[in-house]
Amino acid sequence: KEIEELFISSVDYLLLNNLQLIYIPHPNEIGESLNSLKKIVDKLENIIISKDRTLTTEQYVYNSIAHISIYSSCHFDAVHYKNKTYVFDVMNDNPMEYYSSQFKEIFVKIKTLEGVKP
Repeated sequence: KEIEELFISSVDYLLLNNLQLIYIPHPNEIGESLNSLKKIVDKLENIIISKDRTLTTEQYVYNSIAHISIYSSCHFDAVHYKNKTYVFDVMNDNPMEYYSSQFKEIFVKIKTLEGVKP
């Protein structure tokens, strides 16, 4: 639900800044939740769900302007390649809380895309 809300609230920000949000589902993310996201994304501009599995997650992170995730080892790839990662702050007891509280400039908590400074 929070990801759907993020997508909907991000359209104007993305258009205004000439940006595109690419959502890369977890390999195990299938079924109704992903179908629900696809229905929403089909109606929104500048947001796509990637179906391209020829690139690795690291390649996506490396070629991105910024990386956003809730909880993933990809945060560490983003810190390596971008010196910063954004933690979408929607999960209680998120294991990323340690990093976002200890290294606030590197593991930046956000609720909206307005918090992202590529």
